[in-house]
Amino acid sequence: VIVMGASIRVFESFECNLDVMKSAPTCRDCKFAISAAVIGTVIALFPPLSFLFLHVTLTTVELILSVVMVIIWSFGLGFITFGQGPGHSIGNLFFATWATFILSCWIAADCYREWVGGTPSTDQQQQTELPNYESNGQAAVNGDEDL
Repeated sequence: VIVMGASIRVFESFECNLDVMKSAPTCRDCKFAISAAVIGTVIALFPPLSFLFLHVTLTTVELILSVVMVIIWSFGLGFITFGQGPGHSIGNLFFATWATFILSCWIAADCYREWVGGTPSTDQQQQTELPNYESNGQAAVNGDEDL
């Protein structure tokens, strides 16, 4: 949302809607930033809505969408924060673009880890200790095996 708002502000301040400015690199990069932010928002809404309405987590789809986001924001770094991009100077757009890229990588790595290994169920996470029964049928309590 920050990337979208800051890009719209730069787009309007450069008057990119004029015919003279439409081919300017800053205006072109602003259009990319706004598009990437809108696409990212739509993609980010998909997993919670699918779980809400379908009551299922689509791990493979989440992985694919997160990789798409990493690809989009990899290009976004180049177009937005380098050269004559709208976020080339240090500011909200610069930091928001980098933060979005880093978070996209983090989410993609987490989705990949979940896809490869699956998440452990609560039964596997909680290890219950079974009593240690000796030969006479009494349970040993906290290391009192010498009873």
